[in-house]
Amino acid sequence: VIDSTKTSISLGWTKPVYDGGSPIIGYVVEMRPKGVSKLPEEGWKRCNVPAQLVLTQFTMSNLNEKEEYEFRVSAQNQVGIGRPAELKEAVSPKEVLEPPEIDLDASLRKVVTVRAGCPIRLFATIRGRPAPKVSWKRMGIDNVVRKGQVDLLDTMAFLVI
Repeated sequence: VIDSTKTSISLGWTKPVYDGGSPIIGYVVEMRPKGVSKLPEEGWKRCNVPAQLVLTQFTMSNLNEKEEYEFRVSAQNQVGIGRPAELKEAVSPKEVLEPPEIDLDASLRKVVTVRAGCPIRLFATIRGRPAPKVSWKRMGIDNVVRKGQVDLLDTMAFLVI
């Protein structure tokens, strides 16, 4: 499991060491709710079209956060589909929380001098889950935004004054 939200789980895996003498053309990802079947081969549902998944990662969405799921992945070549590799234990989708992080541009770590009347553009990379709320402040002044404009673009926050 490489990532998770309330309704999705992202899986990642490595290519098999042995490809059976024929190049791998895709992967089959299968899942089943935990406890559906006592038999190891029953209850699995394909999550993708085999030959269309050539990357070694896949995101399964529209999952119920109150349920646990078992996953397995098989490689496919011209001969057929190989033996599946299963996750060691069942997993449930849950939001991964990450504390806010701010990476300031190197120029912001120094004194910034600007001519009067000229615009200044400041930016910082901001990460966190859920997405942090961003506000720009200057020492002693609460709201710099009155004179400027804040643009948020993915993980970047820009302030133009």
